Amino acid sequence: MIAGALPPRTRRWLIPSSAGAAQRAPFLDAELNLLDMTYSLKSLMWRQVGIERDASGLADAIERLDAWEGYLARLGPFTTEGIEVANMVQVAQTITRCAWFREESRGAHYRTDHPEAVAEWRAHTLARPRPEGVRLERKPLDVSATPPSAPTRTPPTPRA
Repeated sequence: MIAGALPPRTRRWLIPSSAGAAQRAPFLDAELNLLDMTYSLKSLMWRQVGIERDASGLADAIERLDAWEGYLARLGPFTTEGIEVANMVQVAQTITRCAWFREESRGAHYRTDHPEAVAEWRAHTLARPRPEGVRLERKPLDVSATPPSAPTRTPPTPRA
């Protein structure tokens, strides 16, 4: 699902953790602590999608993020804070799917199940929104283009 494009569901509200009882809708049957959700999201992303990752951890993270997104969509975020958390979950879903899609280690991101850089993965990963979800593609780099020259620096003149 694309950020900002949550489907209309049952009319419920996401309540910021600072909200009092007067701000809650009388028909709300479940309260969601957005601060807890935010910290849980940060923890999940660091533990399972961070610098060192593997396919099983990424698959588990995708499953959890999909469940969270479905839960948030059912509640229907009508507060700014609720929309922000829903958007963070959707961005996390895209990042996690991209990490799962790229089966290699490159740069600072290390896949324990794919420890080596692979030449065919010297490419951009494109995440394209589609009605059925985000579509991931690999776009090879154009290595025939001449890389920009390194900037030149004139060393400072020593003082006498």
